[in-house]
Amino acid sequence: MRKVGLDGNRPVENGAPVWRVYPPDFMAGTGTSYVRINFLLDQWSSPAESGWLQVYDTIVNGLRGKGIQVYGLIGHEAVRESPGDKFRNARENNAANAWIDQYVENFVTIVEHFRDRVKIFESFNEPNDWHGQNKAWIHPYWFAKMLERIYRAVKLERGFTDVTLVSGPLLAHDLGGAENETSMATKYLRDTYQAGKKKHGWEKVRSSCGSYPLDGIGYHLYVREGSESTPADIQRTHKKYLDALSRVIQQQDVAEKKIYVSEFGWSSASGEEFQARSLKAGFEFLRKDPRVALAIYFCTQDFPGKEYGLLRMDGEKKPAYNAFLEQARLDRGAVGVAVEPTAQEKIAQLEREAQGLRRQLATSRATVTRLEKEAQELRRQLAASQETIVQLQRQVDTLRQQLVAATTTTPVPTPPVTPPAIPSAIAPPPIEDITTRLRRHPVKRFDTRTLDQIKYLVIQHSVLPGDFPAEKIADYLVEKRQWPGIGYHFYITSDGTIYQTNHLETACYFAGSNVQYNPLGVCICFAGNFTTEIPTPAQLSSGGKLLAFLLQELHLPPESIRGQKEFVATQSPGQQWDSGRKWRDLLLAEVRTARAK
Repeated sequence: MRKVGLDGNRPVENGAPVWRVYPPDFMAGTGTSYVRINFLLDQWSSPAESGWLQVYDTIVNGLRGKGIQVYGLIGHEAVRESPGDKFRNARENNAANAWIDQYVENFVTIVEHFRDRVKIFESFNEPNDWHGQNKAWIHPYWFAKMLERIYRAVKLERGFTDVTLVSGPLLAHDLGGAENETSMATKYLRDTYQAGKKKHGWEKVRSSCGSYPLDGIGYHLYVREGSESTPADIQRTHKKYLDALSRVIQQQDVAEKKIYVSEFGWSSASGEEFQARSLKAGFEFLRKDPRVALAIYFCTQDFPGKEYGLLRMDGEKKPAYNAFLEQARLDRGAVGVAVEPTAQEKIAQLEREAQGLRRQLATSRATVTRLEKEAQELRRQLAASQETIVQLQRQVDTLRQQLVAATTTTPVPTPPVTPPAIPSAIAPPPIEDITTRLRRHPVKRFDTRTLDQIKYLVIQHSVLPGDFPAEKIADYLVEKRQWPGIGYHFYITSDGTIYQTNHLETACYFAGSNVQYNPLGVCICFAGNFTTEIPTPAQLSSGGKLLAFLLQELHLPPESIRGQKEFVATQSPGQQWDSGRKWRDLLLAEVRTARAK
């Protein structure tokens, strides 16, 4: 995975894109893999305004057209009103909550519009910066609340599970020689986790999503800024800070979280050659550290009071520009070599793996015990049923004898009895059961349910190509989203093949881990993106046969067939489901045909 990125400075001024980011030729010339774009309002009052969307569409589309990924910052500049000092203390107040409401609304608007082109968004920038006072601008209490509100709105309420939400980047420094929990931002991160778990429902988010409300940790790493610092000093200090931050993540979180170094850099005020050497040293370490997901240099161009740019204020290139070109080239052409862990780190990793295996063993034993009890109860019920059958058979024999005795000696012919017509059963279509070979989380499990709880057959589209394998979807959901497994019961590819991916007794996450709806639905996912297209005839035919069979087996009416959008805020199963080409009607026609045979 590529890691090298460049901060584009302020991307919009006076309602127009700045030359650094559009046209995208300059950024493409640097060879950067990522450009960090600050989605600020500039002259507009809301990101929902068409002018704002048009300007940022121009920037994002231009960069993506050059093969450059966009790393999105949605910070306080995405809201017209400044946060001021509303969040300095951990005291609830209406003004602070009103500001968060507006921030979350604007955040969701931006994600919803750009999520097809921008896959990573970070939130409030440097909340632990003091901003001229003696305490953090955003108290950990409020930062934890912001993260929970954003994650819930984006992932749970809107169902945008395909984006990565990184925590607002924390400022780390060594000003005055400080190397402690405050300068490393580790205390701030720990306090945020604690406030989230105790005050803001982070545990509920984890039980629904499999993750606390942050998919990664944003970090700004400004250390060894003085001209006396050597490349070895810089790399040792980077390791020290990342080690400290990683320890907090391991202590406080239940899953591995990558670190997104969305700013690091050096001022050329200490010397332009020093800046270039330091840039090289920083990238050489961060590119190779497996804990780091991205390393974004700050910044493209100097601005008043800050000489961190690859370019001077007049646009002339510094030596750091060529140093960045070299690191970008290495990033594109080589796979980073992982940092060899210490013996203590290896021991800790093995202990974590052993603990996970012990949990799996305990879960397996509990499952075996439960299944043995269920089997014993079924055997008891079977024995009782057999006894009932014997008793009923005896009663029938007795009644027959009584009937014979009550009739006259002249036999009365008995007219033949025509048995009532029994509708022919619908046979199951060909189904390939791959439930046992799909990846599952080592610890987490979906809830289970009884079949009589099922009320709906829910149709979803994958938004991925029609031949995209279910195995890769399961890998992504387990590894990146920390789900127990794949979120569908059935998966139908464009050639009409039906794969069963979960047992019907599994209450998987068709509603985005929404506990209200998930036990009620069987999720059938059609592979493809049906925003403008519709499923293939083979998919519709297979889907109709599968739905007809499930309606029969689960004793459900055709009205139980619903689109995913009826349960969660999502476009799935696509705009063509109930408008445009209306493939819902085509699918129901296939169901009727299958039931009529």
